[in-house]
Amino acid sequence: MKQRKKLVGPWPNSVTKKDLEITWFNGSGGGGQNRNKNANCCRMKHIPTGITTQAQEHKSREQNQKAAWQRMTALLVPLIKSLHRATIKTERPTKVVRTYKQKQNLVVDKRLKQKFNMNEILDGQLQEIHN
Repeated sequence: MKQRKKLVGPWPNSVTKKDLEITWFNGSGGGGQNRNKNANCCRMKHIPTGITTQAQEHKSREQNQKAAWQRMTALLVPLIKSLHRATIKTERPTKVVRTYKQKQNLVVDKRLKQKFNMNEILDGQLQEIHN
């Protein structure tokens, strides 16, 4: 039984093979009878983004699939990296977690968006914060 070869090239982590739709079609143009009769040309579509690539310059299915995959990764990797960078920038937490205002006797927690009495917290009454 012949083993299938894996697609070559960087595989974006968030892309699965279920996200790809691969169709085979007959080639057109010069190249003889083999090119026009056999469905060796590959069209690859990334379903979530709608990006489509195709390859029909080689004689074999494997080579055309590899070429289409290389074109797909060339388009998807920068797109995924830019989306990842955008989510990192928006999800960064603030560096200041708590502010202690001694004159007003307050502790302001930025994550919880609440204010607490400083004397109670310094006395060890932390139940308000943990709830």
